[in-house]
Amino acid sequence: MSLEIVKPMNVIVIDGKLPDNETIKGGTELFCGNCGKSMGKVKSDLKFPFDTATLAETLDNSTFRVIAYGIIHKTCGNAIKTDQESLKFITRDTFDRNQS
Repeated sequence: MSLEIVKPMNVIVIDGKLPDNETIKGGTELFCGNCGKSMGKVKSDLKFPFDTATLAETLDNSTFRVIAYGIIHKTCGNAIKTDQESLKFITRDTFDRNQS
């Protein structure tokens, strides 16, 4: 599964809702906002805030590598840079609205 990209965005897209805006639930798939391909599935609940190393450890089949200023998605080669020391996440609903 992948997302349709009209306007690439330098974000990680959460395929689901954030009920309390603080936790990405286990089993949730994350996508690259630049290419739309999967970055992996969250193995267990991931509570904000967390660093890039924690994200990498918590994903099954992660397709990125951690760098000093963010992550690089291995599938497309794009960097998703940190914004004030944290990665930018948005829900799929928000992403889809920004694509039209």
